[in-house]
Amino acid sequence: MKDRIHIRNTVKGNILVRYSLLIAAAVAVTTIVTGVILVSVLENHYIRLHASLYAELSSTVRGEKNSSEAFIAILSRFPHVRSTAIWTASGASVMAPETGPLSGVGPLSRTAGKNAMNGALKGKLGIVPAPNEGLVILIPILTHEGAVEGIVGLLEDDTELRKDIQFVQLTVAATVMSVGVLLYALLFGIFLKANQEQKKAADRLRKTFDVIVFAMSSLSGLRDQETGGHLERTQAYTEVLLNGLRRSAKFRKTLDKDYIKDIITSAPLHDIGKVGIADSILLKKGKLEPGELESMRQHTVLGGDLLAKAANKLPFPSSLTVAESIARHHHERWDGSGYPDGLAGESIPLAARVVSLADVYDALRSTRPYKKAYSHEDAVRIIREGRGTQFDPDLVDVFANVESRFAEIFDTMKFD
Repeated sequence: MKDRIHIRNTVKGNILVRYSLLIAAAVAVTTIVTGVILVSVLENHYIRLHASLYAELSSTVRGEKNSSEAFIAILSRFPHVRSTAIWTASGASVMAPETGPLSGVGPLSRTAGKNAMNGALKGKLGIVPAPNEGLVILIPILTHEGAVEGIVGLLEDDTELRKDIQFVQLTVAATVMSVGVLLYALLFGIFLKANQEQKKAADRLRKTFDVIVFAMSSLSGLRDQETGGHLERTQAYTEVLLNGLRRSAKFRKTLDKDYIKDIITSAPLHDIGKVGIADSILLKKGKLEPGELESMRQHTVLGGDLLAKAANKLPFPSSLTVAESIARHHHERWDGSGYPDGLAGESIPLAARVVSLADVYDALRSTRPYKKAYSHEDAVRIIREGRGTQFDPDLVDVFANVESRFAEIFDTMKFD
């Protein structure tokens, strides 16, 4: 049987921190991807919009009178144009520099340039970046019927354009980041509120469980007043043992706060099975006969089965599973000679091992019809003698360091 099936957060660490980081990562990725796409689209759109400003140049070179003068006049309004070329639809050069991008060497000789040229020949605006030189803009010259009869090529110094684009890109990036931060704040706020509600619900569930455990464990106390005091003291001993055990490197990771809480809460249920034992046996004034002793030992099975059935009614793991392992196995022995299943060593659930030692100490200190009460010193000696046979050696070592607290608990919680 697994030692650690109990109610707890299934995510290690602080769930609020983990999910806030998850939200932050999701928002960051979304923001970055959105920003990159927007910046890219915006850059292309901005360049194309800018290039369209030159479109009127094509209307001045259709062969009309004074077209060259008009072309030059319009061109003078664009101081960033460094070089100009004109081609016919067949590709013949009407005007072109001998070198540079517009000479047919460089950008216009590469695939991108050819694609832009082909686009211009189909009546579309062509744009080709010319690294270290500027921006090549190809403007189709259209007839009144819409046919392409030539192309105007411009080489523009795009330094200022790039600065404008960079400013717009930074503005867009800042805007997208701001939206991302606001989105994160909104999602985090929603998650924080949901987490707080979940914690409230979990706290209510825990308190409800604690009350149910108290009510169930009280059943034994109603039949035997000494059993009631025994249950309360055993719970207190259990807490002391667990806190001492948690300081051990061997158990530090196993005994988290939730598991400790589950064991402490469930400890009073270790004798819940006694509600199924006949009064003639449970309240007998004297030593039990072998048959009666065997019947008494059945309280471990009865209690375990009762709590297992209750746990199985729930669609999720709960503290009842820890309580079931305690009720069934708190009379197992480290050497395997215990009952009801004869488990040995670490196959005995840790919760049951802890409660077993606490249970035995209190039984030794208490007066029973068939025995006198032992002193604290004698109880400590007997438990130490059971190291490695009846009890987990690690638990006995911890007990040796905290046994004075056991004495204090017994003296302050003893019911006369």
